[in-house]
Amino acid sequence: MATKLEKAYSKLERIKKEQTENRKAIHEEQSRIPFGQPNITGRPNIYRDVQRKYEKSRKLWKEEKQQEDRIQMLENVANFKGKNELLQDVRVVGKSEYATIGAKTSVNNLEYFRNQLIEMEEANEKAKAFNKTIVFGTFFVISQNSTFSSRENYS
Repeated sequence: MATKLEKAYSKLERIKKEQTENRKAIHEEQSRIPFGQPNITGRPNIYRDVQRKYEKSRKLWKEEKQQEDRIQMLENVANFKGKNELLQDVRVVGKSEYATIGAKTSVNNLEYFRNQLIEMEEANEKAKAFNKTIVFGTFFVISQNSTFSSRENYS
């Protein structure tokens, strides 16, 4: 079974192929219209087919851009999953390359969230230790520069 990314790539290739075929058809249709052909009132529009193909070309161009955004989003999801081996379920909010990607809250991702919690606790302990050294160091500098010479005067 093909993945979503493979399906998206095949759809993009199909759109590009259809776009080139449409471009050729537009060129052939336009070359059939003779120069100086009057557009007589009451007669059908001789440019109707070309205009219809131009509209189809614009539609295909928009669809191609959407598909490129989707491919970029799916690649971002694959990269996000690759960075986090424990991650199994992913939630994606948005359809473009700027979509927000995150871990889905599910039983499958329980180990991922446990590891995240452990890492956050370790980072918090490091931050607390760092803050204690900074606060004590600044307090000591302040106390040396002021007229008060001991800690008890600041309490």
